[in-house]
Amino acid sequence: MRLMPVIARRLRSDGPADDEHRRRHGQAEIETTSTDLDALTEPTAQACAAVFASSADLAQAPANRDVLADIGADYGRLAHLLDAVDDRLADDAVGAFNPLTATGTSDELALAGSTMLAARVAHRYRDLALHDDRLLRALLVDGVAQAVRRRRRAGERARIEAIGSGLQTWPPQQPLDWPEGWPYPPPFPPNRSWYQRILPFSGVTFCGPALCTTHWNHCTDKYRSPLCDGSDCCDCCDCCDC
Repeated sequence: MRLMPVIARRLRSDGPADDEHRRRHGQAEIETTSTDLDALTEPTAQACAAVFASSADLAQAPANRDVLADIGADYGRLAHLLDAVDDRLADDAVGAFNPLTATGTSDELALAGSTMLAARVAHRYRDLALHDDRLLRALLVDGVAQAVRRRRRAGERARIEAIGSGLQTWPPQQPLDWPEGWPYPPPFPPNRSWYQRILPFSGVTFCGPALCTTHWNHCTDKYRSPLCDGSDCCDCCDCCDC
């Protein structure tokens, strides 16, 4: 969901709204003095809370105001985290400020926090009184969850690709940063192309092993629990994210 990083960047960009944002919340001072991630994302959370709450005023739906404010705060904090994950390499390359680098927060920890916030948005969403929520649900619940899943999946896959970069076979010794609990070496070569993935992915996913046993997802290169044990099917088998 590309909209969320754009919102976060625009909240931090130059302009009248940003001037007011910085004046009220001291964002510039926070960025130069704070090493607390919650403090760094708080201005974006508060700004989004105000925007979401005002939509209840415009719709003349006062019963939704507090819930929308809470959803907006979670959404703003999540957007800030995902923006920081997306921009981290570019920011670090030029010495630009990035809240994750400034606080020593790993991408994995930021995405774990984003997952929690996405779940909280979905939970709060059920408290809204809406006449027709099809579009809003697709954007705010499904879209947010997919945005987090894509970044989490990309990070895990990038780690596997980095280990096997330029190799035809896996190193004889298990790398120190190999994901805990994953078998080593994997039953496939490094640097597979798409056409080398599709047949084993189809066999594992559509012929039953994925439901009943731990397995490799040959689309995402993740080692997964069986789906019948409560594993997140969308996190495992969403072909649109492949």
